[in-house]
Amino acid sequence: MEDEDESNPDDANSDPETVDEIDHENPEGSVEFVQPEDGAEVTNPVAFEAEVEGLELEPAEEEDPEDGTGHLHVIVDQGCVEPGYVIPQDEGYHHLGDGESEIELDLEPGEYDLCLQASDGIHNAYGLTDESTIEVLEEDDSESENESENESADDENGDTNGNDTE
Repeated sequence: MEDEDESNPDDANSDPETVDEIDHENPEGSVEFVQPEDGAEVTNPVAFEAEVEGLELEPAEEEDPEDGTGHLHVIVDQGCVEPGYVIPQDEGYHHLGDGESEIELDLEPGEYDLCLQASDGIHNAYGLTDESTIEVLEEDDSESENESENESADDENGDTNGNDTE
């Protein structure tokens, strides 16, 4: 069957809804992941930091958003949302709804495709996006060994981590 209907009723909750009409302009500018860098290997919690130009970050609101304002989303393994669609409130969509540009997430070990995306105050997706890939590593004994080695070196240099008993 070559002419299958592409819509799947089972996917209704995962598809972003379309916006009938947006009465404000898509801002010119950019969003970019500052941290973690593309291709980074990280451990939990994963700290995300964004740089934003040409958009004033404001908390999400339930009323008419002003031109040039919005908030960010870190989207994990869902892909960026096409402008003109609402960014879902589903798993994998992390809303920075207070107007912040940083968030920490706990992710299972593995590789992730990320999208940083701006939207207006009522979650209508803008075309301002940045994409990257990271790998979240399991915290293992090698990290503990490195910390022990660093503490030993500090002790040899007279640094007792502020535990002086004078």
